[in-house]
Amino acid sequence: MRFIRADPVTETPKSAREFLDNVSDPRTLTSHIVGSKPRVQRRAYDFMHISQLDEVCAREYVIGNLSQATRKETVSFPLQTVFNMGSAMHYWIQNHPEAYFGRDKVLGYWFCLACGNTRRFGVQPADPCEFCGAAARASIYKEYSFRLKEHGVAGSVDIILKVGSKYRFVDIKTTAKEVLSPIGSNVVQLSSYMYFTQFDKGGLPLKIDSSLGYLVYFNKMFNFKSPVTTFKVQPTDRLMKPIIAKSRQFVEGVANSTLPDPKPSCISKNFYFAKSNPCPMVAECSTYFFENVKKFKKSS
Repeated sequence: MRFIRADPVTETPKSAREFLDNVSDPRTLTSHIVGSKPRVQRRAYDFMHISQLDEVCAREYVIGNLSQATRKETVSFPLQTVFNMGSAMHYWIQNHPEAYFGRDKVLGYWFCLACGNTRRFGVQPADPCEFCGAAARASIYKEYSFRLKEHGVAGSVDIILKVGSKYRFVDIKTTAKEVLSPIGSNVVQLSSYMYFTQFDKGGLPLKIDSSLGYLVYFNKMFNFKSPVTTFKVQPTDRLMKPIIAKSRQFVEGVANSTLPDPKPSCISKNFYFAKSNPCPMVAECSTYFFENVKKFKKSS
């Protein structure tokens, strides 16, 4: 869960205020009142994030990592709004466990906003902060996050839920329509959490049941019929085999400067990408492919 940072709001000059006073079109007014410009963010190719593991390309990440490049991502204003609404719902659900799952069933780390310390792992605290004495309401849920260098993956889990005597992962998704079956990429994401976190030694003070997890879809649109829908997810060898292979290709590629094969879809369309979804490494990737180069070469 994360919010897309907006630019700081500055005081509106008098001439601009006079202009706005005469604007009546809602869209024009929105574009001037609300920070509706696209946001540009850059990410290093150091880890493949599990939320995108189903679609990321190991070859792109190897080339990006070895060339110390960053991936430029432009997030449109409509998409920012969707992300932020989803993040707001995540925050509310995590910090009001009694509303859905039960206060005594949701576990995680709790962070004190007053002093900046992570208090402890467990259920939502009802007592003041042991570090600074701030009221319990100053403590917020902190997602369990992990980075596994030996597997080249990173991620953060929405909720750890106690079910009987077992502890299981819950992945929260927000949607604007009724969900009749779990979305494939969501299943891969949750299954990958269950698989890879087994290797995070010391990351959690309890044992997670990695055989079963829950995908919980919250409908952002008002819907009496299905405001919340839950699906069981069980990782399978068939599902995880290509994901594990992709992880291994990335790690071994970075370690040995070897390049994984391009995606067949990239080869079939001659490495052409639409402007709306470009690959940052397409120039290097296609050059290596057409020159039949199997190992990364540092530019002089």
